[in-house]
Amino acid sequence: MATNCKPPITRSSHLSRSFSRNCSTSDGDSDDEHGDEPILVVSAACRPSKDVTKSNLPLTQKRKLVPYYGVHRDKESLVEEMETLISAFQDQKFHFAAHKSHHHAVHMLNRRLEEHISYLETSGLEARRSGTLTMLKSRSKGYKARFGDLQVTVAANVGELKTLSADYQVSRTREATLERDEFALECRRLQKCVRTLRSLYKKVLLENKISVFSREHIPVLETKHHQLEASVTEKRKSVDGLEKELSKWNAKSSAADRARESDDKRFKRLQSDNKSLMEVLLTEKLSRQKDTIRLNELKYQVRLVERASSSSLPAYHN
Repeated sequence: MATNCKPPITRSSHLSRSFSRNCSTSDGDSDDEHGDEPILVVSAACRPSKDVTKSNLPLTQKRKLVPYYGVHRDKESLVEEMETLISAFQDQKFHFAAHKSHHHAVHMLNRRLEEHISYLETSGLEARRSGTLTMLKSRSKGYKARFGDLQVTVAANVGELKTLSADYQVSRTREATLERDEFALECRRLQKCVRTLRSLYKKVLLENKISVFSREHIPVLETKHHQLEASVTEKRKSVDGLEKELSKWNAKSSAADRARESDDKRFKRLQSDNKSLMEVLLTEKLSRQKDTIRLNELKYQVRLVERASSSSLPAYHN
């Protein structure tokens, strides 16, 4: 079957796993034996505008971990956590959509390659084969493994999106709870303010009653005030007279204190003289006792001498 346009020859980097096993391998084997790389004939209509199989998407990008610190004490930290969760959710959503579009592009490219290969096989053209059956199988297995990795990544992203959605719902619930608690606290504060204002209102009413009562009794109080002023002036005059008498008595008491001080000094002097006289008297008594004892001793000796002399005189006369 002849064609009007001559398709270009490109390197085979991606093949479909549904490539027909009944294709001839003679040309491909001869190419492998000569060490040439396998090539594939792709028409311009089937060739994509860009290579979508070599994706620049962050397939192995480290996912953002959202920290969880338990129950937050204030609303600001909860809002920050919600913003972090929303940004992570949007980021994972973007990556999931990118992976999905990449998977769809690869799938469409594989379908186009399958259709083109089937067209080449059925058209009867003697085009060069892209390689041996073993090489095609190995490449097909590699693409299968990569497709499985992409499926695992997509599943992980789906699970993470579900987790983020659940966390977002929990955060919304916490936000509602915090708003309810804050509203309750505000209500309590307002109730407390109302009670305080009521108590102040009662105090003001009482003060107004007292002021009205005082206004009614102001004339009576003025008359009483004048009477008290007159009595106070009289009392002040009497107090002045008492102060004069008190000054006189203070002078007398100061004179009596001076006389008492002189008497105290005289009494102390007499006490010291009495003490010295008592010491002299005691000394005299002691000396008198000693003299008495000495006199008694002398009297005793005189008696002894007299007795001795009286006993010796009769013997002499005889």
